[in-house]
Amino acid sequence: EIVLSCASADGVDLNGLPPCQRCVAFAVDPAACRSGRWSGPVGRQHQPELFELLVPHKEALSSISRTHFEVVLLDGLDGAVCIRKLSGNPLLLDDRPLPQHEAVPAQEGGRIAFTGTSDTDPSFLEFRVRLRSVQ
Repeated sequence: EIVLSCASADGVDLNGLPPCQRCVAFAVDPAACRSGRWSGPVGRQHQPELFELLVPHKEALSSISRTHFEVVLLDGLDGAVCIRKLSGNPLLLDDRPLPQHEAVPAQEGGRIAFTGTSDTDPSFLEFRVRLRSVQ
């Protein structure tokens, strides 16, 4: 299981939210991984309630695309967890801007941050990458 856990959200008291309201969890389908077709999309279209809860400022919310990025596994279940930015809007991984459409490896604890409409805008929402094995 791959979990994106919200580490910070401007204007939101994360301690007051249950974990299910501040995380995106993806169950990894082994069959899809073996065929090289597993991905987990992230964006306003896929997790609308989550983003509306974590991003109360409408201007910031509008900078998150319907499908902003996807989590992908390269080379199946034993492969690297990667982030592929699909949006034209900025996305940072460990404080570095991600190129569009390129799968970039993300480490356990890696930070995925949304900024405004520029890479130099301050981040307003940050997730941490967590890998959990499900028994």
